[in-house]
Amino acid sequence: MKKIMEKVNTSLCRDCLTDFASKIKRCDYCRSPRIVYHKELESLSVVHIDCDSFYAAVEKKDNPNLSNVPVIVGRSKRGVVSTCCYIARKYGVQSAMPIFKAQKLCPEAVFITPRHDRYREVSRDLRSYLEKLTPKIEFVSIDEGYLDLTGTKRLHGVYPAKLIAKTVQNIENKFGITVSIGLSYNKMLAKIASTKSKPRGFSIVGKGDTTEFLNKLDVKEINGVGKKLSEKLNRAGIFSLGDLFTKNKEDLVLRYGDTLKLLFNLIESRESASINTENERKSISTEQTFVRSLKRKSEIKKFLWSASVKVSDIAKTQNVASKSVHIKLKKEDFKSLTRSLTLNSNTNLASEIYNAGLMLLEKEISHAPFRLIGIGIGKLEECNGTIVSNDLFTKKEKNLEDATDKIRKKYGSGSIFPGILIDK
Repeated sequence: MKKIMEKVNTSLCRDCLTDFASKIKRCDYCRSPRIVYHKELESLSVVHIDCDSFYAAVEKKDNPNLSNVPVIVGRSKRGVVSTCCYIARKYGVQSAMPIFKAQKLCPEAVFITPRHDRYREVSRDLRSYLEKLTPKIEFVSIDEGYLDLTGTKRLHGVYPAKLIAKTVQNIENKFGITVSIGLSYNKMLAKIASTKSKPRGFSIVGKGDTTEFLNKLDVKEINGVGKKLSEKLNRAGIFSLGDLFTKNKEDLVLRYGDTLKLLFNLIESRESASINTENERKSISTEQTFVRSLKRKSEIKKFLWSASVKVSDIAKTQNVASKSVHIKLKKEDFKSLTRSLTLNSNTNLASEIYNAGLMLLEKEISHAPFRLIGIGIGKLEECNGTIVSNDLFTKKEKNLEDATDKIRKKYGSGSIFPGILIDK
């Protein structure tokens, strides 16, 4: 009896979701050119999902009148671009670009102040939707994450690549946002793949083509290699990972540090990093660029307090606390200062975050005025409710902050604040 060979699909139409056992350029049924092809199409199961211009996409979803116009999300004229839609990018607008420069490049754009609460709401809904696919999910930021779809074919009836292609369609219909997908056998390669064909991309890196893919990979496309380092590497004749083979490893690590160890590890290691389902958040912070730079100590302290309260509220909501408090300052000449302080024990009290930030600020007040101020906590640890960290805070003082939290929730963020912040 002849053994019947099982059909292996290597092509998938992303529009009608039809499978094909050979490489094709256009779907035989719906005539779509959006075909993904790979010899390992049915066996790969680690996915990196990255929302395209997430903030701008949410704004367009909420206001359909913006669908066909350039949208730039960012604060005041003195701020920077948080993100922009792909229409605006055609004019040369990029994230982190000063707003005034973006206005010159694209004067007809609609500029929108970020609505972070709304973006977090959509992100939570998106995560809840994705959790229906697999419990192995790790969100690494508000708009990107990893999914391990290994073993889900029996549950969903389709192999992982087809499942995520169908999910992408549903996300566009349900949330009004587009996403780009990277599919591979480990997180690192899935992450790199997802950046290859944005927006609405679907790129695949399999075990069989990893070596060739990495050898041709431009160093500037690798997470952790910034613009300055990539320029230094280019001057040394290193443009792709493959160029590393022509150089002395010890010499490069000595000259450029641990980042070069990372690059060599990408080439030499093929192990899969596991999906972190705990989804630990490394830090909580907030910052603001001001229309008019802050110079007076009283107004700086007022902002520092409101920012500390915001950080505290998020920490309490997420049941996390920290010993590490940091501030960020940007001067009139755009030079940035960052300072940090380690407390004796964990806290998520606004009072303690503010006092630590104020202590750091006092040492830098001579550099005022500041066009940007930020404060945050890092190295977060799980806790249960509000933390009282230092001996200076009595139970009475903890109860006082709990009471003020309730007042602010009921009457607004500016309804109550320490009397020390009142101008005299």
